[in-house]
Amino acid sequence: MTLISNWVIQIIIFIIIASIVDLMIPANKMKKYVHLAFGLLLLLIFTKPLLYIFSLDMESEIQKAEMIMYDNNEQLSISNNHLQSQKKEIQAEQNAYILKEVKENLINKANPVLMDKYNSKIVAIHFEFVDEIMDNYENLEHISVTILSLDSNEEKTEIESIVIDTDSLGKRPDDNKITEEIKEQLESIWGLPKEQIIVIWEGGAN
Repeated sequence: MTLISNWVIQIIIFIIIASIVDLMIPANKMKKYVHLAFGLLLLLIFTKPLLYIFSLDMESEIQKAEMIMYDNNEQLSISNNHLQSQKKEIQAEQNAYILKEVKENLINKANPVLMDKYNSKIVAIHFEFVDEIMDNYENLEHISVTILSLDSNEEKTEIESIVIDTDSLGKRPDDNKITEEIKEQLESIWGLPKEQIIVIWEGGAN
């Protein structure tokens, strides 16, 4: 744009100067030669952009243009990658928040029933999803529920002699039966198949 504007300004200035000189020269044979000289100069000015184009190293200019396009594409790619990374971070934070809310909701629904019937409560929940997709229960592989028996805590407060049986450490006499009953209760409360529910007793697993 600068080249074109300078070119137009040169033409305008030249025409003004030529007009002034033409008025100052008397009408004789010399005026014809002056007109011819001015005409040739004006022609040169008009062809100046063409001369400039032909004087350029076209291969070098094309390489410069390609480099500018490459740099722009690279910057665009970096910006897109950064944007995608930010989207993933935001999505991960949202998923973590939603998962926390879901866990708290499930625990709040189940604990009153478990405490009333089994004197136990859920202390932790862990979800396993298929392909890490956690948008709904259809992608849920299983849910691990860690349960604490409040009976064991009450027993610890009593001062008495205890004989420790290492073979039954972490288990209670009716653990399997109670575990199955708890699974059925959770299936009813949460609306999940009990096959997807894994109950883990704090201090032992079922």
